[in-house]
Amino acid sequence: MGPSKKANVPLDEALAICGSGLYTTYVIFATGFLLFASMLNIEAMAMVLPAAGCDLKLSNTEKGMLTSTTFTGMVVAGPLAGFLSDAYGRKKLCAITQTISTLLLLLSSVAPNHITLMAINFVNGIVLTGSFTPAYVFVSEFSPQSIRAKGLIIATCISLLSNIILPGLAWLVLPLEMKTSIFGFITFTSWRLYIIIISIPMFISVVCFWRIPETPKFLLNKGDADGTLEILKKIYAVNNKMKKEDFPVLNVVLDSSDEGYGENNEITNPFLKSVKDMISRSKLLFSKEFVLYTLMSCILLFSQVGSFYSYMLWFPEQLSRIKLFSTINEVYNVTLCDLMSSRYGTVEVIEDCQLNYDFFFYCILLGIVQVFSALFVSVYADRLGKKLLLACILISTGIITAVVVFLTQEYLTIAALGFAIVDSSMGFPLIMALIMEYYPTYVRSTATAVAIIFGRLGAAVGSQIMGALFDNYCEPAYFGICVILIASGLMCLVLPSKRKRS
Repeated sequence: MGPSKKANVPLDEALAICGSGLYTTYVIFATGFLLFASMLNIEAMAMVLPAAGCDLKLSNTEKGMLTSTTFTGMVVAGPLAGFLSDAYGRKKLCAITQTISTLLLLLSSVAPNHITLMAINFVNGIVLTGSFTPAYVFVSEFSPQSIRAKGLIIATCISLLSNIILPGLAWLVLPLEMKTSIFGFITFTSWRLYIIIISIPMFISVVCFWRIPETPKFLLNKGDADGTLEILKKIYAVNNKMKKEDFPVLNVVLDSSDEGYGENNEITNPFLKSVKDMISRSKLLFSKEFVLYTLMSCILLFSQVGSFYSYMLWFPEQLSRIKLFSTINEVYNVTLCDLMSSRYGTVEVIEDCQLNYDFFFYCILLGIVQVFSALFVSVYADRLGKKLLLACILISTGIITAVVVFLTQEYLTIAALGFAIVDSSMGFPLIMALIMEYYPTYVRSTATAVAIIFGRLGAAVGSQIMGALFDNYCEPAYFGICVILIASGLMCLVLPSKRKRS
């Protein structure tokens, strides 16, 4: 006769008993691949910006609008994504929206002009939020407490591989001489083919994700204790190479921090209950217990995501101009703002579509460094302290943002831009890990969605405003980013410790 099974085991304890083996690894990697595919979707436009801008004859302001519309859609859909995730499940929302987003990406490859392309990107941003936002919660709720932060960072590292694949693929595809008229409607060029190829990992990510069930915490919060136990048994069996019947737990209950949230359970209509729950969760985020964490999470993500994408989305365009100026001038003695404001006439060269794609080599190197930097964070985040490490990242990025304005040497400018991108990218998984620690399950997805709204708002505002300011106010724009980052870093030093659970 086998050992007796424990009754009324808290869910976190049950996950700890399940351990972290093959099943948990698959969840982390499948979710990481979904994030990777989503990042390909989000950042593809930055890679094709020089070529698409040339083809569609776009100004700096129009380019900024083109790169920011996806994020604008994400801002609009942010609250809805969190609500749908908490109400109907993380898995269903991720899989359905990822499928729709793939189709929209394919549609964008045949957009005849930048207005149509911006409209598609805006809708794509709305839809893509439904797969991107719940993914981090998905990893968190499948991982035992001991590896939760590491799982989130590993998933982020996988998503950062997009920064290697995107420029590598662009280097191969964009230089292709391809001009085919389709029904006299559009001219199919290499940048359109590039977008079609990017959609392939999107389809694959959906297939991988459908193999995973709904998270145990979501099911238990919805009252499906039997379904939760069945999933835990499978996790235990796969992770420990045991039989499902060997799982030493008779039944599971909510953790103490998650109990007592069910004031709307008397409502039987699913839609009305979901609306009530959304309002309740939103109010809870700004209650006395959580308001400080909510405000700081929003400010930190606005600063980090906004600065990262202000750099990242303009990096290919900036490198293109740097390399063009270097090619046609013997002496390189200009600042980045000189080039971006077209004070040295590089715009005429770009309008002739004589693009040099060798700059993608630097983008690939940057992507490799980003992945290793994220791995560094995963190893040392707990040892150095998440808050201290995040503060150092934000402050150092702010300093390099100010320095880049004064540089007049080609490779120093490229190195400074690369450092700013890599440095700021390391902040995101740290902020997400802190958010997961601060909120209980029933409001975690909503909290994540609200904070990410501000991150996407920072990205949309940052990339669009930078495009508008490059011509006449380039230096003040960079100094403004510097001030925001340093102020956020200093605020991070006084960030409260992990919320005490009852």
